Amino acid sequence: MQVTEGIPWRAPLIVGGTLVLASALAVLVAWSNVSHARTLSAAPRATLAAPVPGPAVYRGGLFSSVARATPRGTRGAAFWWWVGKTGKNRRTSCTQLVSDKLVLRDAGNEVKVEMFDDRLGVSLLADGRSEWSEGRIIELGSAPVFSGDIPVAAGNCSGNEYQERVIAEGTSVEILGCYGDGELRACPGAFAGVLSVPTLSVHTWRRAQRAHIALRAVAVLGALALVVLGLRARRLRARRHATELRPEHRT
Repeated sequence: MQVTEGIPWRAPLIVGGTLVLASALAVLVAWSNVSHARTLSAAPRATLAAPVPGPAVYRGGLFSSVARATPRGTRGAAFWWWVGKTGKNRRTSCTQLVSDKLVLRDAGNEVKVEMFDDRLGVSLLADGRSEWSEGRIIELGSAPVFSGDIPVAAGNCSGNEYQERVIAEGTSVEILGCYGDGELRACPGAFAGVLSVPTLSVHTWRRAQRAHIALRAVAVLGALALVVLGLRARRLRARRHATELRPEHRT
C-alpha cells in the first residue's frame, strides 16, 4: 500500500500570501523612510543671512523668545516632560511638549520658528523614544533623559516617576524648513519639517535604520516560513517512506 500524502496545498498558499503582504508593507515603510532620508540629504544648505526659496537646511543656535522652565525648574528653549507609572503596566498620567515661540540665531541674524508648536502636531523622537505619527519632527537624538521623583510643579499627576528631556538655550541645531517673511515655516507636503539636535544626519540615520529594520523583519519571517515548510515536508516524507516499507497484511 502506498500513501501519496504531501504538504496540504493550502499551507504554501497561506504562507506565500502572508509573505507577500508582509513584504509589501515592509517595502512601503522602507520606501517612505528612504525617500525622506534622500530628501534630507539632497536639501540645499542655506544661511539666515542668505535664505533660499523652498525647502532648505538652516543651522544655528536654538532659543525661546520667552523664559520658561520644566516642572523641575530646568530652563530650556524647548522641553518635554512626563509623569506616569513605569514597570510592566506602563501608564501615562501627564505629559507635555513645550516647543512654541522658538527662535533660530546665527551670526547676528535670527528667525522665528513656530512650525514645531505641539498644537500643530509634532512627532518627538529620541534614543529610546519612537513617535512617527506627524510630518513635523523634533529629533533629540541622544539627548539625555532625566528620571526622578515627581516635582510639586507637575500638579496633580499620579504615578511613580517623572521624566524630562530638554533642549538648552543656545543648543546647536539644524532645521529643514521653508523661509518666508522672516520666519521658518513648514514646507508643503506630508514631510513638513525637521528640527534635529545637533545635525540632520542624526535623523537621516534613524530613518535609514527604520527602513532596514522593516526589511530585515520580512527576511527573518521568510526564512522562518521556509524552515517550517521544510521541516513539515521532511516529516511527511519520513511518514510516507515508513508506510511504503511496512508489509501489507493479507487474509
